[in-house]
Amino acid sequence: MARFPLCEPCAAEYADPDDRRFHAEPIACPGCGPALSWGEQTFGEPALRAAEDAVRLGAIIAVKGLGGYQLVCDATDAAAVRRLRTRKRRPRKPFAVMVADLAAAEGLAVELSAAERALKMWPACPVVLVDARPGTALAPRYAPRRPVPAGGAAAPPAALEDAAVLPPTGTAELVVSTDSFVVRCSSRAGTSAPWPCTAASTMRR
Repeated sequence: MARFPLCEPCAAEYADPDDRRFHAEPIACPGCGPALSWGEQTFGEPALRAAEDAVRLGAIIAVKGLGGYQLVCDATDAAAVRRLRTRKRRPRKPFAVMVADLAAAEGLAVELSAAERALKMWPACPVVLVDARPGTALAPRYAPRRPVPAGGAAAPPAALEDAAVLPPTGTAELVVSTDSFVVRCSSRAGTSAPWPCTAASTMRR
């Protein structure tokens, strides 16, 4: 705990054997706990506003999650999605579309089955493949055309399908719940590489 200096109230709770937080790991205390940051100069609510503004202007930002950083951008911005594909070297594999809640997911899907709804509400927040609703504002995937079979006949078009996910962390929920945009998310790791878990390693990549 020496690396995590506590504020006076938290220190008192931590040192009191009769307190339920005796020798407990730090919680999200607004005084000494973790805080949102944008760079090294902006913290708290202004940091969140700065991130939102950057995404609206077409930027790709890194958001720290449970196991590392994720890259997010406006899923309705075709140029931003294209840049994300280029940087990730991911020309074909779909990105997940992160939405604020089940109602937003239903706006992107033709119809959610009972099983899909149950998965969506599972605390683990899994990525769920859904049939995409035609005419949504999502940008194209920029995936190349499917190869032509040996006989020369064109391959059938791929089914319209999107990978949708609800916010897995409080930070991700703040990013998608404060405005109407949705984001495509992808890990900051390169192909077959481990996730970077510090700000310094994220910036290097």
